Amino acid sequence: MSPNYFQTLGIAVRRGRGFEEPDTKNEAVVVINDSMARHYWPGRDPFGKRFKTGSKSVQIVGVVKTTRSSYLWDGDEPYFYSAMTVDHKNTPEAHFLVRTAADPGTLVQILPADARSRP
Repeated sequence: MSPNYFQTLGIAVRRGRGFEEPDTKNEAVVVINDSMARHYWPGRDPFGKRFKTGSKSVQIVGVVKTTRSSYLWDGDEPYFYSAMTVDHKNTPEAHFLVRTAADPGTLVQILPADARSRP
C-alpha cells in the first residue's frame, strides 16, 4: 500500500499511523486491522509489536478499522497491509485507486493503456 491509501478509501486509522513515504523504502512495517489486533493481541496494544511473515520480520506501525477486503462475504477477518516499496519487482500485480470529484471516465483517458482495467 502507498501513502494516503487509507485516507483515499476512507478507512479510519485507530492507532498509530498509515503508511508514509519513507515506508516505500522499508519492507519491515505493516498496518493491521482491528480484527487482527483482537485475534492475536487480545486485550493488549499491538502497536510497535513485531511478527514474522514468511522469512521477514515486520513491525506494526498502525491499526485501522476492519473493512471488507475483496469480497462481500469477507467480514471480520484478520488482515495486514504492507507498504508498496519502490523495489516491487516481485509483486505479481499492482492496483491503484483514485478518488476524484471529476468524472472518472475522463481520468481513464490519461492513464497509460497497460494501466487501465481489463474486462
